[in-house]
Amino acid sequence: MLERLGWVGRDCQSRGVGILHTRERILDAVEHLVARYGIEELRLHDVAEAVGIRIPSIYGHFESREALYEGLVDRYVKLTGEIFCYEEDFDPTTVLLDGIREWVRIMIEHPAFARLELRDMERTRGFSQMSERGVGVGEDIERSPFAPLYGRLRRMLERGHELGQFCKLDVVWFIRVIGGTLVVGMAWPDQDLLSSDVSEAEMDRYVAELQDLALRYLRAH
Repeated sequence: MLERLGWVGRDCQSRGVGILHTRERILDAVEHLVARYGIEELRLHDVAEAVGIRIPSIYGHFESREALYEGLVDRYVKLTGEIFCYEEDFDPTTVLLDGIREWVRIMIEHPAFARLELRDMERTRGFSQMSERGVGVGEDIERSPFAPLYGRLRRMLERGHELGQFCKLDVVWFIRVIGGTLVVGMAWPDQDLLSSDVSEAEMDRYVAELQDLALRYLRAH
């Protein structure tokens, strides 16, 4: 029997717990289960047991298992879409290093996001819930929910080139090399970084490695 998640209360239907709170608790459980067992192994029974509710209560917030995936994708888009922010007069290298640290932190604190990306990569047409949200394989970057993020990254790279800090590089290649390394590195050659028990020291080491890779890549050409 699946043990209830420690951060979930005894019963999300208890008095004083609102609908939004219950929905977020369900998504927390989905995140935990997807990160631990993978997307294909997600079962409504396990979600309900982890949260401390019954399966019909899940349907009060999500109409299907696919809707749970959609909720997880929405959370992924919201959190990662807010990285690499800066003021008008910014230092590109500082923004790069700070953005990578935040990117790594989000992915390690939410390892299910890496599972989503890996699942999307392995399918010719992508993972349907990612595609439906416009963030899957082959989607138009300029029209995706990540368009503002890509715009900020593009401006960071352009300004870095103007100031002589970076080589001239297209944002798509930046995402391929740095984002691809981040996601794949969490799952290969082992899956230790997909664990919820990653220490601060381990995260700092991964941040430092990715920052070093980014600097060497952006200054190599």
